[in-house]
Amino acid sequence: FLSPFYFFKLTLQLYLPPILTQSISIIYRYTMGGHAFPRLHTPRISRELYLKTRSTATKALSKIFRHIVVPSELPSKLDFGDVDLLVAAPCTVAPSLHFDYDHHVSLIKAALNTPYGRKGVKAEETMFFAVPATDQDGDIFIQIDVKVCERPELFEWAHFQTLYASASKMIGSMIKPLGLTMDPTGLHIRVEGMEKVNLAESMIYLTREPGEALSLLGLDKRILGAGFQENIECKYQPYWRVSRDWVSDFLAVFEYLTNFWLFNPAHFAERLREENYVKHLTERSLAFVKFVKEWIPDRYPGYQFLNQEAQDINRWYEMKRVALRETVFTKYPSVAMIYYKKRKSYLRDVEELRLRDLLKKTIPVGLDGWNEDLTPPRIITLPANTTTHLQSMPLKALESVDSELVEISPPSSRRDSAIGSDDGSRSPPYSASSVDSDDSKALCPIAPHDVALLLESLPRDPPDNMKHIPRPPPSNMSIDAKLICIARWTSFTSQGEPYIRQSTREKTFEMAWADSGAEDKVLVRWVREMWWPIWMRQSRVNWVGMWKKRFEKEDARRAKVELEAREATNMQMEKDERHAKVMERLQLVNESLKGHLCV
Repeated sequence: FLSPFYFFKLTLQLYLPPILTQSISIIYRYTMGGHAFPRLHTPRISRELYLKTRSTATKALSKIFRHIVVPSELPSKLDFGDVDLLVAAPCTVAPSLHFDYDHHVSLIKAALNTPYGRKGVKAEETMFFAVPATDQDGDIFIQIDVKVCERPELFEWAHFQTLYASASKMIGSMIKPLGLTMDPTGLHIRVEGMEKVNLAESMIYLTREPGEALSLLGLDKRILGAGFQENIECKYQPYWRVSRDWVSDFLAVFEYLTNFWLFNPAHFAERLREENYVKHLTERSLAFVKFVKEWIPDRYPGYQFLNQEAQDINRWYEMKRVALRETVFTKYPSVAMIYYKKRKSYLRDVEELRLRDLLKKTIPVGLDGWNEDLTPPRIITLPANTTTHLQSMPLKALESVDSELVEISPPSSRRDSAIGSDDGSRSPPYSASSVDSDDSKALCPIAPHDVALLLESLPRDPPDNMKHIPRPPPSNMSIDAKLICIARWTSFTSQGEPYIRQSTREKTFEMAWADSGAEDKVLVRWVREMWWPIWMRQSRVNWVGMWKKRFEKEDARRAKVELEAREATNMQMEKDERHAKVMERLQLVNESLKGHLCV
């Protein structure tokens, strides 16, 4: 049967608002014992029974796992809801093999001599068991939670994260807005800015040694060696008391955390404004909940430092993030190189996205600027299978193909600042509308149609009624596709001057506009003024490519017909040869029979 309190909790949740439901959930979790087996009575147990059960379970599991540890608890704690164990490295399984939870649930049930055991559903890395309390009256069980660290090299770090009701999560919450992340694999620094677009790629590993991580953050190692004793260590006793003082055990830990140089009570006020944070707060340990929602506001009214003026928390985040980052780089110089390399790559990507957005707004829409009388480019036909090689040929090599080939380039008069200063800055960005469309100075001194277009020759001429006629692109051609088309036909000199290519690049080419060295204004004018000349070239390339494929299919069909005809002829010849041989043998047989009849 369900425990009475569990049934009462479920019933009230149907009628009470969410805020009271969360309160019921907290009360249920921390006034009752284990709750992994609703049909079993698993109340809180005394310290004496807890120690006895813990010792028995540790001894039983030591035959199954190489590493077993119990999270540190304060000596003043009088009762417990369950027994928590952290294990790693199964004795009978190679460390590289996948951990089989079902198999180990069976092994642990046998070792604990209990029929009650299962793998967690939400807590997938935890196995739950219930053993009878033999020295207690009635059907009373004790819940044992066994958390598995599947990677033995992370065992010490996983142990650190379980100490003192997961005090590391309180530390992790404080350092998260300062650019550091504590996760199950260790301590990481995040690349500023990049974390918002690619969190996983922004993280740079620092350490998984608990002592090293605490030292880096400026904390002593009391949290590692059960260094918190009873409440006599506390400098501050809150005025509030409750019938069951859950928090009294953790006052020393709270003092430890609030003396942390990266602690700011306003940080937790900021987090409590986040709906998602409040929602998941009830899933944290009770100590964490009390620390955030009761102890901090009691110690620091209004979530502000005493005798200090209120400060902008975001400004505080910025200053502490810089200071913490410099501390990290001092301790890990190699990390600084990785950080700034990723930061540079991120800023380049941001600049590339900005330029692409700017240029896409500049490309003519629909038929704006289209004219059927546009002069097509001069065509130079090359031998077959030549254009693929030309796509990667440098300018000097292209000039040697035909002495009359001309490259189009912008005027050489440019501002030196266009390429950017040593600190990586660029000229002020332009919007598409800010460019003077009436600028009488031509962007290019040579007309686009005077730049030769190199095309691969077709095996034969298309029909006369199928000659190429320039037409605008299809109406459903996206603006991204248009920018890609422009990019495939655009190259830049070492001074950042754009020019039209004589042959298009491969379809897989991706332009890095941010690396061109050209000013925004030059790029905007180039894209706006060169779209239609470039499309004239691309449409001719598309037409040639269409006929090339069509001729290839025709040739393939013709070759197939010819092959089938040859095969049919060969088969008929072989058939005729076999028939002739048969007839020849029959003739010999007939002549032989005639000879015998005459005799």
